[in-house]
Amino acid sequence: MNAYSVNWRRYLAAGAVAGIIWSLLAFAFDYGVEDMQSMTCIPPGTAGFVGALICGAATGISIAIVFRWLFRRTPKFLFPLLPVLTLPTAIILFSLLIWLERRVLSVPSRFAPRAELFEILVIYGIYALAFLPVPYAVALFTQWWFRRMLRPRMV
Repeated sequence: MNAYSVNWRRYLAAGAVAGIIWSLLAFAFDYGVEDMQSMTCIPPGTAGFVGALICGAATGISIAIVFRWLFRRTPKFLFPLLPVLTLPTAIILFSLLIWLERRVLSVPSRFAPRAELFEILVIYGIYALAFLPVPYAVALFTQWWFRRMLRPRMV
């Protein structure tokens, strides 16, 4: 292995860890913000929490894979704009996976399945906009971490 090669296992593990941390942030928004929505997206209970962590890990790995070229090659002056692409993509993917988790766990809902998916997307979109500095800063740090892993330096 030369000094410029990427350890893909470590990179994908970092994607999973980042996704789990992001799902904890979503959990904090979901259960910590009072009266901001008509439903909690992450299902209650241990199974819902563990399922959300798995959804987060899958989202983190997917974002790490899909955007790896941009993480590696984006010029320094454009790099701070990457969360404009990655945040909406991650929100859509995580919302879809949470919706599927709710279907698998048979969580009762007053919404039709399509409306429930739309509701989850809207809730996480509102969280991202309402608390924009937090998700933006966390996304920028995560992407910087991925960039460091994809661009190893000579030892």
